[in-house]
Amino acid sequence: LDELLALDAVVVDHVLRGEPAEQLLFRVRQTGGETHLPIVVLSDHAFGGDLLLKAGADLVLRSSVTPDEIADAVQSLLARRREEALG
Repeated sequence: LDELLALDAVVVDHVLRGEPAEQLLFRVRQTGGETHLPIVVLSDHAFGGDLLLKAGADLVLRSSVTPDEIADAVQSLLARRREEALG
């Protein structure tokens, strides 16, 4: 988890091996990643988006998005975090 918190952003699939994304989000947000670490979750489950956002995801995207769309989303979240830090 310490390595995860040292990253600039995290992109994770909703279906993780061994741990549901909701648990990972909860652990990250409870251990200091509540404000500085943007987390994007990829999911094919349309009904789970609200749950993932409540668990701490900054953004939930469909798993079918392109790598460029993911990169754009992460860049947007990072820019927003920089603005908030300066603000």
